[in-house]
Amino acid sequence: MFLPREEGGLSAAIEAAGPSVFCEPLIQRRTLPVRGTLAGADWVAITSARTVDTLIEIGWRIPEGARVAAVGAATARALEAAGHTVDLVPDGPSSAADLLRVFPEGTGRVVIPGSALSSTELVDGLRHKGWDAQALPIYTVDPVHAPSPDLWDRWSAGEFDAVVVTSGSIARAIDDLLGWPPATRVLAFGQPTAMVLAKLGVPNAVVSSQDPDSVVGALTDILTKGQA
Repeated sequence: MFLPREEGGLSAAIEAAGPSVFCEPLIQRRTLPVRGTLAGADWVAITSARTVDTLIEIGWRIPEGARVAAVGAATARALEAAGHTVDLVPDGPSSAADLLRVFPEGTGRVVIPGSALSSTELVDGLRHKGWDAQALPIYTVDPVHAPSPDLWDRWSAGEFDAVVVTSGSIARAIDDLLGWPPATRVLAFGQPTAMVLAKLGVPNAVVSSQDPDSVVGALTDILTKGQA
């Protein structure tokens, strides 16, 4: 199967369950000029490990006194590795909806540094709960210039039983760079990614939560059905 990102915890979990994994990133992070600050935040909400990497790159630390929310376990681990204490993280699946589910109602300032391409779901939901929530774009992602010849040859030949699409940005990169072989089954991280796939003409993606156990379970299911 094809995983369009770097080797890491997700690829290791999939391979531990049996399927072989070919990893190659199709998007690259690009830091943006920042207009804003984390100063004065009561909460800082972090929605991806890429955000943590970007904060490190631009030399920002989460201010002392600000509480920290992470969208899921992987993001929480990245924050802790960077020396931050995580005060809130949803159990199990990791998405904006899951973080909203556990985020308390309240007043004060919540800053959400992250991608310029992120949806407004978290900001809108936090405002509905009473918070003064602000998205702060600090990076964006762009497709790589071209896939490697090895990936192109294997993808074009339909060698991959499945592809795991972990974001709308990756869905668009696959569409731009590779296209969609009809025999390759598609697994989408969450409904937002599935919606992007549907708009790209890939309507039958299997939707999984973003935690590794859910991905492995869904992949095992679609690969087993494919062999039946």
